[in-house]
Amino acid sequence: MEFKVNRNMVAVNETVYDGLQEQSIELDYVLPDYCPEIFKIVKTKVKPRVVSRSIAADRASYDLVVNITVMYLSENSNALQCLKQKLNYTKVVEFGKSYENVEVCLCPKVDYVNCRAVNSKRIDLRGAVSIKVKVTADRKQEIITDATGCNSQLKKEQVKYAGGKLSGEKQINLSEETEINASKPSIQSIVASDAVVIPGEKKVIANKVVASGETVVKFLYSCEKEGKPSLEPLEVTIPYKQIIDVDGVDDTYDVTVTPTLSNVESTATGGVDGAFKRVNIEVAILLVVKASKVCNGEIVTDAYSTSYPCEYSTSKIRLETTPVSIRENTAFKSDLQTPEQETVIHDIWTDITNVNVNVGNGEFTVSGMAVNTVIGTNADGTPFTIDNNQPFDYTIQYDKVTPLSTVDVDVTPAGTQYTLNTNSTISIKNDIKISATVTNSEEYEALTDINFDSSTPLETQGDYALKLYYGSQGENLWDIAKRYNSSVNSIVDENEQLENASALAADSMILIPILA
Repeated sequence: MEFKVNRNMVAVNETVYDGLQEQSIELDYVLPDYCPEIFKIVKTKVKPRVVSRSIAADRASYDLVVNITVMYLSENSNALQCLKQKLNYTKVVEFGKSYENVEVCLCPKVDYVNCRAVNSKRIDLRGAVSIKVKVTADRKQEIITDATGCNSQLKKEQVKYAGGKLSGEKQINLSEETEINASKPSIQSIVASDAVVIPGEKKVIANKVVASGETVVKFLYSCEKEGKPSLEPLEVTIPYKQIIDVDGVDDTYDVTVTPTLSNVESTATGGVDGAFKRVNIEVAILLVVKASKVCNGEIVTDAYSTSYPCEYSTSKIRLETTPVSIRENTAFKSDLQTPEQETVIHDIWTDITNVNVNVGNGEFTVSGMAVNTVIGTNADGTPFTIDNNQPFDYTIQYDKVTPLSTVDVDVTPAGTQYTLNTNSTISIKNDIKISATVTNSEEYEALTDINFDSSTPLETQGDYALKLYYGSQGENLWDIAKRYNSSVNSIVDENEQLENASALAADSMILIPILA
């Protein structure tokens, strides 16, 4: 009897690499002659960022920039001075073999940093950063989708999965020159600057994705008020709207756009006698697009023949669904003790670190640490900083999430409000935005090979054509049919109560046609 097998290739998503890459930081720096001498280091801030990346089939490389800001005071002066340096590194992740549709997620963080003044003109900095690297890719797996002949019986499952995956990315550069309000004091120097990117709307047109959002840039600059050194915060919002080319994408695809801040530079301009009234801002953002569409298919998960012995092999495959984007806002409060009375708070800067996701059934919890850096001056005008580490966790309800789901999150500080109380405490409220991408998946044991030995037919179980069988509630018709070399269709034909059923609805007596 002629036997034919239909096969198909499916893309099985798997994790290629999931780990940490470490990079030590060493800086031995001598101040130029024009910089004031160091008397006391007030604050050292280290910010690692991925500024570019290159993804190939068998490896990924990326450029890491570590931005170093050292705030210090000179002797007999309350004017906050600032030293800025950059360290550049290139890192490589080897996959071991070639893959398709490679996706790379890079999350750098600071492990530790120590900075000391060797003398009044020299600093020594030692530290380390780590980069959490997760690489996923598609592996082609051949599976059996159908077979005919040899009285074969196949157990098939209808599946939906993310197919036709597309991706694209674009590095964009934003420029903005802003003039500070006339009521604000002039800029002497920019002490610190940072930014967060807040994603907005997206629109899909033929072969392109239009993504919008905004970048909120914060500054702290040194100035003079009433003849004394002081500090002043400044915030500027820069919108963006960009077109990213993604060949093949259209409105049948589910699309996610993830913006990542690569770099931010700020320079005081338009100065007269060392007093500046304008700031030139340069921001670099990497926009990463992922697109996929729902595909329907069938896979064979079990097989036998009513006439011949059957041998088959299987492989466990994991099929992903199209990703779902979830955005939520939350806030939490904390209190912080100031060093003394008569304190002036100039600004509070917030960084989100150590973000983790715990996935359960129907919900997932995002946790991490909000590091609030308070910058102020005490009664005699001396600048100081205080760090406040505030842990947080937030649970998001989503009924389709399971422990098999992959949840990627980006937690962004959306704003920090504070109140200086009469008892020398600061009440801080942190607003954060959580952008999550949930990708569900199902595991199947799919047939990859099948063979029937037509040279040795199965022996007849008896001289009867029907067997009376007492089954239990919930018992699967496929298992019953396979056990007695019958077929599901034959059993249903002999038992009207089983029409459109895959299992027994109650303990009952059924007739099983014996085909072998």
